[in-house]
Amino acid sequence: MPGSIRKRGNAYCLTVSHGYDECGKQNRFYKTVQAKSDAEAQKQLALFYAEVVSGKQERQTKMTLRAYVDYWRENYGSNPKFLSRKTYERYNELLNGRIIPALGHLRLDEIQPGHILRFLRELQKPGVRMDGKPGVLSDRQIEMYYRLLSAIFNKAVKWKLMPENPCASVDAPKVEYDPEDIRIYDEETLGQFLNTLETDPKVKTKYKALVYIALITGMRRGEILALEWSAIDLERCQIYVRQASEYIVGQPVTTKDPKTKGSKRKLSISDDIVYLLNLLKEEQVQQQNKKGDKWVISDRVFTNNTGGPMHVNTFHNWLQKFTAANSLPPISPHDFRHMSATYKLQEGAGLKAVQGDLGHTRVGTTNRYTHRLESAARDATNRMTAFVQRIKQTAATKDSE
Repeated sequence: MPGSIRKRGNAYCLTVSHGYDECGKQNRFYKTVQAKSDAEAQKQLALFYAEVVSGKQERQTKMTLRAYVDYWRENYGSNPKFLSRKTYERYNELLNGRIIPALGHLRLDEIQPGHILRFLRELQKPGVRMDGKPGVLSDRQIEMYYRLLSAIFNKAVKWKLMPENPCASVDAPKVEYDPEDIRIYDEETLGQFLNTLETDPKVKTKYKALVYIALITGMRRGEILALEWSAIDLERCQIYVRQASEYIVGQPVTTKDPKTKGSKRKLSISDDIVYLLNLLKEEQVQQQNKKGDKWVISDRVFTNNTGGPMHVNTFHNWLQKFTAANSLPPISPHDFRHMSATYKLQEGAGLKAVQGDLGHTRVGTTNRYTHRLESAARDATNRMTAFVQRIKQTAATKDSE
């Protein structure tokens, strides 16, 4: 039996060796017991060894969080089967920026809920932003740190590198969604934007199609840019969302699965979109004939000038130039997604139907758009109340004259 006993006063320190860790070193398990004799200690060692072999005893590790993060990256984070490249890049920013500097020196078996609480409190203090902007981190940003820590600790528990997740004893930071944080055009501004889009002769068909697909369907930017002609049924006015484009700085544009399982969906499109797509298809054939051998053969709907996938930033960059040139408030491609949800709900669409269009897994995520409608309704009520008070006061003033 691989084990040893060392007597310490009236107690016995038991050591059992079993299996190997991620670095190829033998695992050692320790336990201190009370025994009346060496023979009884031997029996305790046999029981302890049985617990270790059966997996009931978690091994202690001297691995620091910094070393564990490297192990997590190698065996999980960097694998695109588990995390998208964009998510992995964002996680590394959080890990390298704050988590490792603050907690990286601690051993996994030393990390307690108190460490997590103190770390989250530090994130709430003024002056912690790294972008040079004034103010504090948003609740959403702080929640991201908590979620990431909890996720990597869950993996450590699963891999038997630590006995329990310290985040399990810490309440997740509460995130309150402010309706004003959702940036959208009001009806008048949206109308001006669309009219300018229609009448400006310099606007290419592909940008008109991008805008209308984003606004009518609520698709994510990456989903739109990854559309292929084989995923569009122009006769039935339907789009099948099957994939998304992804870009990491310094690397080529790639294709990945949509954000969630619910993101794979079938969407209806308007006659205006069908018209624009038919026109775009004709222009694409003409461009291909013009480029000849320089044209990259693909099934992509939205391409660059040589037929390859359109860069994920192209739509955003064009929007910034278009709005600035026409004295319109700046918006991003994702703002059309917000507008699609908000105005569909405003016009009477059901919450579940809008959830399906957006590809949200939870209806609660979609429900945040109703808060903006409630806010608008309260504002209208307040305005009407002020109006009533004003006309009553005017009438009272005339009666007193």
